[in-house]
Amino acid sequence: MCGIFAYYNWNVPRERRAILQLLVKGLRRLEYRGYDSAGLSVDGDENVPAATLNAVSNNTSPSKLQSVRKSVVIKEQGKIDHLEAKINETFTENPDTFDAEVLVGTHCGIAHTRWATHGPPAPRNSHPQTSDSINNEFVVVHNGIITNHRELRAFLTKQGFQFESDTDTEVVPKLAKYLFSRIQGKRMLFRELVVEVMRHLDGAFALIFKSVHYPNELVACKRGSPLILGVGETSSNDDGERDEKRPRLDSSLRSAEYYLSSDAAAVVEHTKRVIVLEEGDIVHLRDGKHGVYHTKLSSNSNDHATLLKRLESGANSPASESTADGNHASAMPLEVVREAQVLRMEVEQIMKGEYDHFMLKEIFEQPDSLLNSMRGRIELSASSVFSHVPTEEIADGTGGPGKKTTPKQVRFNVPSFPRGLDKPRIVLGGLSEHLNTMNRSRRLMFVGCGTSFHAAVAARGFIEEMAEIPVDLQLASDLMDRQCPIFREDTCIFLSQSGETADTLQALRYAKARGALCVGVTNTVGSAIARETACGVYIHCGAEIGVASTKAYTSQIVVLTMIALAMAANKNDKAARSEEVINALVSLPEIVRKALQLDKHIQSLAKELYEEQSLLVFGRGYNYSTSLEAALKVKELAYMHSEGINAGEMKHGPLALIDSNLPVIVVCTKTDAVYPKMVSVIEQLRARQARLIVLCTEDDEELISQKDKFASLIIVPSSVDILQPVVNIVPLQLLSYHLTVLREFDVDQPRNLAKSVTVTE
Repeated sequence: MCGIFAYYNWNVPRERRAILQLLVKGLRRLEYRGYDSAGLSVDGDENVPAATLNAVSNNTSPSKLQSVRKSVVIKEQGKIDHLEAKINETFTENPDTFDAEVLVGTHCGIAHTRWATHGPPAPRNSHPQTSDSINNEFVVVHNGIITNHRELRAFLTKQGFQFESDTDTEVVPKLAKYLFSRIQGKRMLFRELVVEVMRHLDGAFALIFKSVHYPNELVACKRGSPLILGVGETSSNDDGERDEKRPRLDSSLRSAEYYLSSDAAAVVEHTKRVIVLEEGDIVHLRDGKHGVYHTKLSSNSNDHATLLKRLESGANSPASESTADGNHASAMPLEVVREAQVLRMEVEQIMKGEYDHFMLKEIFEQPDSLLNSMRGRIELSASSVFSHVPTEEIADGTGGPGKKTTPKQVRFNVPSFPRGLDKPRIVLGGLSEHLNTMNRSRRLMFVGCGTSFHAAVAARGFIEEMAEIPVDLQLASDLMDRQCPIFREDTCIFLSQSGETADTLQALRYAKARGALCVGVTNTVGSAIARETACGVYIHCGAEIGVASTKAYTSQIVVLTMIALAMAANKNDKAARSEEVINALVSLPEIVRKALQLDKHIQSLAKELYEEQSLLVFGRGYNYSTSLEAALKVKELAYMHSEGINAGEMKHGPLALIDSNLPVIVVCTKTDAVYPKMVSVIEQLRARQARLIVLCTEDDEELISQKDKFASLIIVPSSVDILQPVVNIVPLQLLSYHLTVLREFDVDQPRNLAKSVTVTE
């Protein structure tokens, strides 16, 4: 939802300008998570008055307190470019207290890009939020939502705090300052104070704290929102050679750099070694070292209300009593070992390259992303034949000018998969131990939101066919609103590109508490859904930066298809069907590559449609999902009213909308069993003078011969029925892209939206 980022350098000299540039670049990598406003906080040149600081509480020597720098907070409404301009303006206006060229050896900087939930986009509602406007004693950036912020705001207002924003986040730094003021004369580590703050917070959050009371320290914590720690050590061994193989810093290392981020995209260009934080984890960066701690704090709102009453009465919280020696006896979080992981992501994946927009790049990456989704998971038989092979027009050769090539002349590369089995099969290591349980399920329930839900719609029929188990589709938010009954005999499959979608996570925990087998299908290794499900499958489609999902959708369909095939592996009556689909999977990347050649034709079509205000998309069977997904892409990017409609429902209302002006797309591909019904739909729409845009397959001679009767005809290569939606959506993704460009809207960052929705309210 929002993006948070922090950079910590210990004995690594950097100019302040370079630190700010690094923070700004981190925000650019996270801008897809929110772009209403942005801000950051770094140390300035002005000292904090010594009287403000408490040498006992933070265990800092009085001499060091004389040189504690005040935190400078810079915030601006709008995208990152506006923040960068504000930073340059601050340098110009404050040369004595904010020198751009000053060299800083040890420093903590935090940054945030916002997707507004509480309060409109405005500098006062941007993050970082502070405890006070004079010395910025505590500064916080936040991703998530604090659900009990109203109660905390009312309490803190009674204590004399003045609130300047409409955000839920502002209660956090003010609560930290209030709790800190109560332990004057006692020692308290920064992480202990953060635990006390967390104890009073209800909701989902990832927080990063910076404070003048704890100079050169950062503390971050996580409950419900994603957060990773990038470990970028800069160290020397006894021989003076660079050593980057240490899994963990220790006191012998001379220098260190760390990065905290909502997403690996902001970290990968600095380091590939990351620690994925788990629920209840706290990271403390201090003295050039990191520590990961874990605390099991209640998320029960009644417990938070009880703690608030104790504060109102002037009593300490139960875990905040002092020991006889005067030290603070907070229920210390226990230090834990979290193994560093190596990111598989490459910097090139988060760059546009030769493309104008990330979305266009990701559409054209689909042949490769589909192959990556299948890589290592398909084993072919020695006799596998690829029935859905795209052919090309050639200018010369034995095929002759303008003729289709013969099979020997096809310029088509079938991906290399292992061969030699009696029959082809699917190997999904993440599910192998649970397939028997899934096959014994009373019901398969697929849960997702938006595009992920549409992928489940696409695969539902094939899963029912192969598994012979009823399939139930649930929008995650609706499932929770209804408190849908879930039983131990159910298998629930949760789909999310990010693995952090709040509604889907909430539904996962609901199903898990009721004993159902929970399976995850996500793109993000180490995400919350990946960690909290019993098993699952990664879609491995690569980083997706554009807010509108494209390649994740097609990879999800492919992965769900492979799950169905794996469930049917031991069913002899499904063997022929399985082999047909597996062979079609192998051919799919090149078929999609051929579909991408429609780009110029789609661009011309977009020029005819971009001034329209509405668009209908009809589909049926496997392609009902195509109509839903195409309409979603048009509305979220081009801001054009569009509806995806099941063609079987056309006569039950939607037909009243049809006239000669309204553009109507009909997905009518010959590979689908409902093809005759879709042809009938076209005839009924033509009878009412509809402005028809028909999408058909290249082997459909009947519809192609009638192309003059349609406003436009989109001809796609054919595949097997379950995979045809993957091919069909490609030109419609391109259509939404070109409509958006022609309407002069932002393709990668549509208004009011964000990539990863990590709040539910």
